[in-house]
Amino acid sequence: MLSILKNVLTVLDILVVAYIFYKVFTLIRGTRAVQALKGLGILVAISFIASFGRLETLDWLLRKFWTWGAVALIIIFAPEFKSALARMGTTAAFLSGSQPDERAHIRKVVEAVERLSSMSTGALIVMA
Repeated sequence: MLSILKNVLTVLDILVVAYIFYKVFTLIRGTRAVQALKGLGILVAISFIASFGRLETLDWLLRKFWTWGAVALIIIFAPEFKSALARMGTTAAFLSGSQPDERAHIRKVVEAVERLSSMSTGALIVMA
């Protein structure tokens, strides 16, 4: 009985991790982060080659890069991190996988335009 429970928990663990990876990939799809991940993948491969191939200078250089590279990536991709965390913050959208209702966005834009119009204020509205 205990081994069946352990197997069920293992499968559940794998499914949860797979779902999290899927959601992260859908969040970064179409952003600059995709190209950055490709570049990081290449650097990881080169790091393994340098380490196992005993290329001492390249290995030393890449170890120094990894020390500061993580901080640099966080700084460079801060806007993407903020938007991804904001999207993850809307728990319903993160769990369901659906995008927020477009009509709600349209209503908010219309309300803002009506307020601006009542104050005789112009605005540049950008929608992405």
